[in-house]
Amino acid sequence: MIRKISTFWLRHIYPRLAPLIATIGIVGLTVCLLILFIVAKLAEEVLEKEAFAFDTSFLLWLHQFANPSLNNLMLFLTNLGNPKTVVVVAAMTLGILWWRRYRVETYIFVLTCIGGLTLNTGLKLFFQNPVRNFRHF
Repeated sequence: MIRKISTFWLRHIYPRLAPLIATIGIVGLTVCLLILFIVAKLAEEVLEKEAFAFDTSFLLWLHQFANPSLNNLMLFLTNLGNPKTVVVVAAMTLGILWWRRYRVETYIFVLTCIGGLTLNTGLKLFFQNPVRNFRHF
């Protein structure tokens, strides 16, 4: 029964919705970049007002809970986001999806990775030096 529903969906409904799904994805990525621009603009204002006293007091409060076990745990969690780890996990995921013949899911995963890379690069560019970046606008 599920196979019939999925076959019907892929043959009759999905081809009509594919352009809509692609448009929603592009619009969504554009909206995300616009939000990043707004957040970076706000970050510029925060940097100009030097409003980091709260951050310092919070970090000092948090540091009193530090111990070697929690430090190791946090370093492990931080290392999960390293580019080498992310690339290896993404490559393994792509390989498994392709090997199991999940072609549509593979393409969606690739598009998701490209979108994430675009957003990550945009964040780095905006927050690298927000004051300098926004003098151009």
